[in-house]
Amino acid sequence: TMAARSAARSRFDIRMLLVAAAVLYAAAADGTPAATAPKTIAVRLTANWRTTPLLLEAAEYFAGDGGFWPFAAHPAVAAAMALPTDEAQHAAVGQAARELLGPLEQRLLETYLATAALSPRVEAQLADERARASALRVDPSTEWWVWACGRTFLPGGTQTMEQFLASLSCTAERVDEDEAHEYAPAATAGQGGVDVPRVTLFATVGTPQFSRAHATLAAAAEGGRVAYAHIHRAWPTRAEVNGEAAALQGYGVSLAIKNMEYKVLDDSTAQAAGIDAESIASFGGEEGGIGFGEEEEEGSISEVGE
Repeated sequence: TMAARSAARSRFDIRMLLVAAAVLYAAAADGTPAATAPKTIAVRLTANWRTTPLLLEAAEYFAGDGGFWPFAAHPAVAAAMALPTDEAQHAAVGQAARELLGPLEQRLLETYLATAALSPRVEAQLADERARASALRVDPSTEWWVWACGRTFLPGGTQTMEQFLASLSCTAERVDEDEAHEYAPAATAGQGGVDVPRVTLFATVGTPQFSRAHATLAAAAEGGRVAYAHIHRAWPTRAEVNGEAAALQGYGVSLAIKNMEYKVLDDSTAQAAGIDAESIASFGGEEGGIGFGEEEEEGSISEVGE
């Protein structure tokens, strides 16, 4: 009957669908071309400097709006460099940002940190510090140091910081805001109209050593005895000193790769396709990007490369 034939056709269609599904599953299991995933080529571009600490990149964001010192002195940041992971440092930066920035600025800070946009600025200061430290023979293991009036102060010596500051006798130098973080109100307002010495601290934000040195120099600057500035120094025990190269963000790469796989073509079909296979083979040329090799006999099957 009509109903019986319809039911039989439905069962046949279902069986065919099941067979097709089984064939596709088997092809996927065998790794045949039907199941081959598209080939993806990942390109990673790196800079010629090492990865910079997230905490210092955040400090440079705050420095752009004159907020470097409130950020550096924030309780959440004071010892953040000792935190074991970037995630922990990020949490400390977020805590300080919630108290120092508005909602829009917080989201902008996240964007800068995610793309490492301020890494070149941090590296510029670190490179400046490395060059000066090398020229002055400052030990790489030194946690922080000070430069003023052509003299170097290193911690752990016989002279205290207060004694070093009291012995200075020179005038302040011009400050490059892109190079150093100038502490206000440390300008050129010395007593009697004489410029005060400029003291540069090379230390790592987020360490107790920075906090102690900053407290002494800030007090001297508030008293009008010195002009005080800071430049980043890499923390000697951090992994980024000998870490991997910094990844560059915001670059797109498109690659056009020629297919070098060999295919088997039947030369006897060349005439049907409008190609003079014999003349091409004897000349050794190409047609449509395909190079035809010399035929051994008419109608033979040869391998050609695409």
